[in-house]
Amino acid sequence: MNDFFPSIYGNDDLRSRLGSSVIQGRFPHALLIEGKEGSGKKTFATLLSAALCCEKKNADALPCT
Repeated sequence: MNDFFPSIYGNDDLRSRLGSSVIQGRFPHALLIEGKEGSGKKTFATLLSAALCCEKKNADALPCT
C-alpha cells in the first residue's frame, strides 16, 4: 500500500486519490481545503505543495524526502 502523506490522519481515500494524481502528473488546477480552525488545513497544504515540488516522485511515499 502506498504511504501518501503519512503524517495526516484519516481520510485515507482522499490521501490516496491526491497522491495518485501527483504521481501521474494529472493534478487538478485548484483545490478547496476547508475545515475548522486547527484541523490541519495549512499542514496539509504544505505537504501537498512539497509533494508537487518533488523532482523524483516516489510511488511508495509522498512527499519525497
